[in-house]
Amino acid sequence: PPDAQYQQLLRTAIAANSAGEFRAAREAFLELYTLRGHCETRLSAANMTLKVERLDGTSTSARSHSCAPSWPSSGGRAPVRE
Repeated sequence: PPDAQYQQLLRTAIAANSAGEFRAAREAFLELYTLRGHCETRLSAANMTLKVERLDGTSTSARSHSCAPSWPSSGGRAPVRE
């Protein structure tokens, strides 16, 4: 079962997102990921990154926050099966 610190941080992250405080939510989701390694919290951090980018008008990639595997030998694309 999740501990009290994790639960409090999760509530903080969700509340920050609901309040439109996407940077704070992103940091909280990243900390949650660090604590437990759950892919869902990493994906939430990536989502917050995209929301911040929309507000800022920037377009950096959220790929570094993705849980998807990367294939460096193919430029980040999945290898093609023949």
